[in-house]
Amino acid sequence: MIITRLELYNFRQYIGHQAVDFSTDPNRNVTVLIGINTSRKTTIVRAFEWFLYGKNGFEDTILLNSDVRSNMHVGDYQDTWVSVSFEHDKKVYTLKRLYKYTCVERKQSPDGTVEVVLNKKPEER
Repeated sequence: MIITRLELYNFRQYIGHQAVDFSTDPNRNVTVLIGINTSRKTTIVRAFEWFLYGKNGFEDTILLNSDVRSNMHVGDYQDTWVSVSFEHDKKVYTLKRLYKYTCVERKQSPDGTVEVVLNKKPEER
């Protein structure tokens, strides 16, 4: 089995659809992620953890991007997902883990800050 692609949608710091393609060249089969601190490298590793094991190692357990969350209104829903594509026996497979979050409350304080409260247990697909 060779992992070929990781896709993220509204997952943590990533907004919208983002993808990482991994090397499949048999002679150059290593993909290296390089970046300064806070450039989202660990989030990619955590995306794999959540996708494979359902493990959420983040301090804030909400996986939905915070900017997407802050624009939600009561009754709105937003998805966040991670998918992994891999090749095995010359066939390509793609699997996805998805959470659907629903806004249950939106509070605005006198200073203008907004707090969006989401459903405690997101719908999982």
